[in-house]
Amino acid sequence: MDQSILRWFGHVERMDGNRLAKQVYESEMQGRRCRGRPRKGWMDSVKEVLSKRGLNIQEAKVCVQDRREWRNVCRGEERAVGGPLE
Repeated sequence: MDQSILRWFGHVERMDGNRLAKQVYESEMQGRRCRGRPRKGWMDSVKEVLSKRGLNIQEAKVCVQDRREWRNVCRGEERAVGGPLE
């Protein structure tokens, strides 16, 4: 499951800016939420998986541009630049 979340994140991050999925990914919701705990969003899941891999969101956005390195991150293998992944 973690691998598929990261694969989709990489795919969307590399997408052209005029594609609908990229526009939704970059958009922000207007208005107020209902009472209670906020629901877990997709980006929360991405950040959680990245933290397991020892990356933050900014590092991932740079790493995703190199497909070979990103593939290793998705698979949980060793990274060439940042050392081993857990």
